[in-house]
Amino acid sequence: MTINVPQFVSTGYVKSYRTDLDDESLDVLVEFAVRPHSFFRRTGDDAFCTVDISIYQAALGTKVMVPHLYGGPGDKFELVIPPGSQPGHIIKIADFGFVRPANSRAKRGDLFVSVNVQVPRCLTEEQVELFERLAAIDCMVHLSMSQTQSRPF
Repeated sequence: MTINVPQFVSTGYVKSYRTDLDDESLDVLVEFAVRPHSFFRRTGDDAFCTVDISIYQAALGTKVMVPHLYGGPGDKFELVIPPGSQPGHIIKIADFGFVRPANSRAKRGDLFVSVNVQVPRCLTEEQVELFERLAAIDCMVHLSMSQTQSRPF
């Protein structure tokens, strides 16, 4: 028996197919199991993925290329990561998820991109010095702010 698989089915979807066997019509129920994707995860009609950025990109903001759910191999779109993004920050991109059934208001679910900030494990001497300078500046800023806030006016 050959069946047509509906576009964008999800795991657990059941479809009935009619077939003839020995001059008798039978209904066959098929339950679909969809293999996980290597980059995207699925919950309902929404898609989820994670992008890795450096601590520098998180602090300063950056643009990253994200694979497109509906593009061919190599098709990507540019995602803007705002300055000061924290680990686990989630960016919602409306209508970039999976196709919804025809009776839904929206045609697609949403794509949720989680930001994974990678902290360097090995630093050069110059990087250590720069981080120490940043830490000293940050310490002075916090000290200055706490002294200003504690002054009675």
